[in-house]
Amino acid sequence: VAAPVPEDAPQIVVESVKGMSGSTIEIRLEIKNNPGIISFRNTIQYDESVMNLINVENQELLAGYTQPSPTISSPYTLRWSDSLATENNENNGVLAILTFEIKEGSETGEYNILVAYEESRNKDGEEIVFADCEATVTVVDYVSGDSDGDGEVTDWDAILVERYLAGWGDIEIVLTVADVDGDGEVTDWDAILLQRYLAGWAVSLI
Repeated sequence: VAAPVPEDAPQIVVESVKGMSGSTIEIRLEIKNNPGIISFRNTIQYDESVMNLINVENQELLAGYTQPSPTISSPYTLRWSDSLATENNENNGVLAILTFEIKEGSETGEYNILVAYEESRNKDGEEIVFADCEATVTVVDYVSGDSDGDGEVTDWDAILVERYLAGWGDIEIVLTVADVDGDGEVTDWDAILLQRYLAGWAVSLI
């Protein structure tokens, strides 16, 4: 078991996500406690029997992004190198958004995506070591909040829950997944959590 990473250590942070087979998921790579760098390189390692990495969207937090290879396979290298920089970049935030496709027929369960540090330097050539990190992709039979059962959580799901709670008689929703707080019933609080989630609040749907 790896030792815990100190809270103030330079690190990349990724959050775990859930998805159904055949759906796409997004993994946000965030840099934290950046002491100042001009280059950064890491690899993304994942189970190719379950997932395909189909898109990398650079967020321009660091300069000098290069796509190392037009062919995406595991491990896949992400690299930023601003070799002519005279000042260190101390930005923190989202480095890149990775879009994965969960392959059709993938079995339910947990699968890891490892973000492995390779190299990073500051303007003086000193190596700045970042901690590795992992995200867990849980393949599920349903997606929490997906009230219409189409495999993704959208504004339409929130509208259906609101209509259901308002007593519209012809509304059919998947009650199990509309219960986003996991308390066994669909209430106004579930609707509020779903709206906050869709608005980008840092809330989790169970």
